[in-house]
Amino acid sequence: MLASAVFNSCEAGLWAIIAGVLFVASIRSARHRSVSLVAACSFLVFGVTDVIEAHTGSYWEPIWLFFLKGACLLCFLVCILWYRRNRKADRPRPEKGTPHAAGEARADSTGQAGQGAADGGAR
Repeated sequence: MLASAVFNSCEAGLWAIIAGVLFVASIRSARHRSVSLVAACSFLVFGVTDVIEAHTGSYWEPIWLFFLKGACLLCFLVCILWYRRNRKADRPRPEKGTPHAAGEARADSTGQAGQGAADGGAR
């Protein structure tokens, strides 16, 4: 067996493990279930393409393999953007009128803004 075939077989195993972890994460987290399932399926398909690549010896022959790998990479990018968007939407937003919403400096317990450990804390 060629070294490239062994490498592709190991890669396929790695992608399958990542797919399994994402599948378990989709079961445990209702909030990110959809993106985790799509990512898990994409990693599983990517692993299958590596098995095919190990047998054919190249990622561009047959040509559909090349396009399938490209589609998986596109799915990975979409999943990353989807996950980041969901995380951003989950963050609590400060209420209007609070100092954090207006971009004002936080005041410490003495009521003085900007006098903290970062600037020496001298008063």
